[in-house]
Amino acid sequence: MKIQHKFALYMFLSIIAFLMVFSLLSYWYSKDGTINSAMSAMLESVQEESNHLGDRLIEKSKIAISMASSGSVLHELIRSNAEYEQLSEKERAEKIQVLNSRWIKTENVDDDFVKSYMQNSIASSLRLQQESLEDEVGEIFITNRYGLAIGTTNKLSTLAHSHKYWWKAANNNGQGKIYFDDRGYDESVGGYVIGIVIPIMVNNQVVGILKCNFNLFPTLSRYIKSVGNHDVYESHVNGDSEVQKAILVRSSGQVIIGESATPLSEVLPDSILGKLDPSSAESMIISIDNIDHIVAYSPVSLTFSSDKYGFGGRYKYKNNTNNNDLEGWYLLFKSDLDSVLLTTIESVSWFVYAGLIFAVLAGIVALLMGRRVALPIHKLTERAKRIGKGHLNELIDSDASDELGVLTDAFNKMSIDLSESQIELMRKQRLATLGQLTATVSHELRNPLGAMRPSIYIIEKRSDKQDERVQQAIERIDRNIDRCDHIIDELLDFTRITDLELHATRLDEWLESVLDEQKIPENIRIEKNFSLRNLELDIDANRLQRAVINVVENACHAMTDEEKTDSARKDSCLCITTTENGLRIEIIISDNGVGIPENLLVKIFEPLFSTRAFGVGLGMPTVKQIMEQHGGGVELDSEVGKGTTVTLWLPVRPAEKNNGNVELSGKASLVGL
Repeated sequence: MKIQHKFALYMFLSIIAFLMVFSLLSYWYSKDGTINSAMSAMLESVQEESNHLGDRLIEKSKIAISMASSGSVLHELIRSNAEYEQLSEKERAEKIQVLNSRWIKTENVDDDFVKSYMQNSIASSLRLQQESLEDEVGEIFITNRYGLAIGTTNKLSTLAHSHKYWWKAANNNGQGKIYFDDRGYDESVGGYVIGIVIPIMVNNQVVGILKCNFNLFPTLSRYIKSVGNHDVYESHVNGDSEVQKAILVRSSGQVIIGESATPLSEVLPDSILGKLDPSSAESMIISIDNIDHIVAYSPVSLTFSSDKYGFGGRYKYKNNTNNNDLEGWYLLFKSDLDSVLLTTIESVSWFVYAGLIFAVLAGIVALLMGRRVALPIHKLTERAKRIGKGHLNELIDSDASDELGVLTDAFNKMSIDLSESQIELMRKQRLATLGQLTATVSHELRNPLGAMRPSIYIIEKRSDKQDERVQQAIERIDRNIDRCDHIIDELLDFTRITDLELHATRLDEWLESVLDEQKIPENIRIEKNFSLRNLELDIDANRLQRAVINVVENACHAMTDEEKTDSARKDSCLCITTTENGLRIEIIISDNGVGIPENLLVKIFEPLFSTRAFGVGLGMPTVKQIMEQHGGGVELDSEVGKGTTVTLWLPVRPAEKNNGNVELSGKASLVGL
């Protein structure tokens, strides 16, 4: 089968397989996303609407407050309170009891005694308010600060009210607090009644109490029906107005407004009731009658009492059923889960149909594209054969950015890597040759240098001490012999790798002795900050000494002139610090010399690289080699004009002996000679 045909077939089958997998994954992912989105939307909506419901109750309380704000009401309250304040507590209680008893016994509303309370100025003002609100408001009455009614729109069951829970709650020990008396369903009015009790305040003192009974059933019914078809949720359920239902319930589970026409005639299922929490709003998935539903609820915060509002009810009123027993309200949104997922299923189905059409079209396109792809692949194969024959510099030109372009770049990189490998192999061979020659050359150089030193000594003894030029020449020869010895030592140290001879050593004491033996140029001030006095490490003292000396000599050289190596500028400072840093022991050697340019920092540890006019460039590579043998390392930081800091670090645990080859410059390795 030709490549273009294979390409088309693979493309078609791949798309079909992808389509099947993606459809399943898309459904499950979309399902979770749709459910989560619906739950979030319902939760946000129910929280918002529960707040609005609380605001509606507050609006009703403002209506009641306006009833008690007229000047005539305040005048009558002040007059009544003044009348009863003149009496002693006992006399006042007796008088109120007498009036209350007479009120209860008098059933005729046309009796003059009853009329004195139902047809006075306060009663007339309240009745006007009652008529303006039509059927929404029931009885309205006002008591003085002692609980005795002084004006009412209806014949009350009692005239005295100070003993009643709602009166005490609104009085709030004289501080005043608006109280909502949840009376429940009132058969006499065919509605759900809330008594709103308002403390009448003068100079922050309660002077009277107003109670107004509102029939909230029409208002609550319309409100619950409207929020049950909330726009926020319709986007998830195709606008189905029957999908989401709103329910207003008490914390006991009694449904105030729901599917039933009669309030408090049904109770929430235990699966929902057990989840309600007055301290939070939540959305959840709950099975109801073996059908999964999304249920979101939010407490109507005003109904759970606060410093400003009270809510509840205890007394069993005549004609009232299911009175509130200190219960708050919850607003619930409920939706059938299958209806929520309907749009997700439809979306996935459309995707499958569109995918099948796309797969057929893609197969045709793949067949045409396969023909174009085959031609450059053939050309690439021919070029690859030439590269395989050794034509490493023959690169392939390609402007493509697709997979063919990537393949072409890979071939070009292979050619470049092979070329670099040849160069690296040559470098390794040169280093190997250096290792082989070092031992022979160093031996041949040691002999003449060894002969030169006693000869210079004899010349110095027999020369004229007063001839300054002769003495300078002798000193110069002596310095250069030392330099040659040092170069030979560096070569031998770098190429002759031996096993470490580890011994427990007190690092600070050892470092102190090393520095004492080292010759430091004049004018260089040494600062020693040793903090490891009692710490012992297993080290090869001789090898580690070579590393420290190399770094110290480099630091001194950075602070001295090239020609005057025995002295430095007056502000030169060599700082040596030992410290424990986590799992590392560090020897930090800092100078304030000329520093190292940034472009040279990457070459410092390369063998045979040196910034000095006289040197072979093996000092720092040797330092790196020694530190790595000890299981540690070396770090370098430098800034031109400010100085250089070299950190030699060792592991806290003793270094393991390294009997293998030592890596040079990260690539080449030499066997110890």
